[in-house]
Amino acid sequence: MPRRSLLSDTERDGLLVLPQSQNDLIQQYSFTDADLALIRSRRGAANRLGFAVQMCLLRYPGYALASATLLVTVLHWIVKHLRSDVDFWPEYRARENSSNEHLHEQRACGPLEGITAASAETAPGSCAAGARSIPA
Repeated sequence: MPRRSLLSDTERDGLLVLPQSQNDLIQQYSFTDADLALIRSRRGAANRLGFAVQMCLLRYPGYALASATLLVTVLHWIVKHLRSDVDFWPEYRARENSSNEHLHEQRACGPLEGITAASAETAPGSCAAGARSIPA
């Protein structure tokens, strides 16, 4: 017997898309002071940027960086709020171990707990979306 789908392909895609408007970016991907403190505890600018991106994607739409195509606007949104530089992104992506360690560390915090449960209640996210894609 064929499996029954609860959502159409369009509905499912809509749930997994990264926010694109300024309002959606603010709602889903704003950092709290606690978020920023956690991000700043990482060593090196590339690790701080990568950790923040992981945090964002895990919160909304809920998937890990390894399975994501990161959009340019997402990256620029995060960089702006961290006062960082986009040039650190390729350095972070080149180190698969860092990415995996950050993912496991954030998942170990529980369902958004430790990655600021208070912000998860008001905004289930923390980073961006946009126009053209760049490889994640």
